[in-house]
Amino acid sequence: MPVSAGYVDAVIAEQIAKSRAMVRLMPYPFKIRALEELADRCKSVLFDNIEVLESLHVDLQRGRDAQSVMHRVGMCAAHITAIEEHGLPPLQYRTREAAVINDVLRGLHHEMALPIPCLAGGRRVRGHTYTWPPRDSFLRTH
Repeated sequence: MPVSAGYVDAVIAEQIAKSRAMVRLMPYPFKIRALEELADRCKSVLFDNIEVLESLHVDLQRGRDAQSVMHRVGMCAAHITAIEEHGLPPLQYRTREAAVINDVLRGLHHEMALPIPCLAGGRRVRGHTYTWPPRDSFLRTH
């Protein structure tokens, strides 16, 4: 089914606004180095996606096929959603206790060389249990 250029343009505007709002939700400064690295990586991914979305908006205005633009918008939206679900929550819940628990779990993860299972967003998503961070995730900082 063909996609209208107006619809794609609205989705682009919504994703750009969502990304900018998420950047504003990331507080600074951090007392915990790992969280600062995560915030920097999340901001980098969000700014990169904003840049891509803005160029797609220009392409759409120049008459590029709306279906192909929508495909790339969907890829950007997936990255933005990953930041929203996996990157933003740890940055909002930043206590000293959370940092200690994070360090202990990271140490266990590296010592055992096994993935630590966790649930995405605190729930099972489509019946799958996820590990954090995903092996080939763009959110990895090292």
